[in-house]
Amino acid sequence: LASVAMARALDGEWTSTTAGGCPKHASWVRNPQYQLQPTVPDASYTLELTQLEPESSRHPIGLWVMVAASPTERVTKLSKSQTVAKTKFKVCRQVSLLVTLPPRPDGLPYIVAVSTFEPNQLAAFTLSLSSAQDPAAQLQPLQSRPLSASLTRPPAAASSSDTAAAAADRKSTRLNS
Repeated sequence: LASVAMARALDGEWTSTTAGGCPKHASWVRNPQYQLQPTVPDASYTLELTQLEPESSRHPIGLWVMVAASPTERVTKLSKSQTVAKTKFKVCRQVSLLVTLPPRPDGLPYIVAVSTFEPNQLAAFTLSLSSAQDPAAQLQPLQSRPLSASLTRPPAAASSSDTAAAAADRKSTRLNS
């Protein structure tokens, strides 16, 4: 058994706004995406996607790794040439992918996208990354940003709840000062 130099796990969930389904659906861009930054040439990485639902409620799940075109932007267009590796979608507790990823010459990261097979399948999950050769590899979530009115909630709803939350945060900060 190989020793593990690095292991990271991030919790996430597919919600009504982030459950986009597999890449055959135009809504796949809503899925959670993570930035993966290797630091060692030709190191191997194990990615594991685990859904936290009871067996009777599980969905087909999968993940894929893509090259990023920007250091901070989500991938919104997918082509075969930018897909580095992917799992099959399976109804199971966990899918895993062993992949060798060199650091990219331009310093750009790889992007890991996780999804259920169909859109709007809601579930909690954990994405983990481990490597025996790369103790400094990074895995971090890329923030969602509004893509279009058809894929996100109306701006008025977002701004009123954001304003209320910000006001509550300010009030809480004053009370705690």
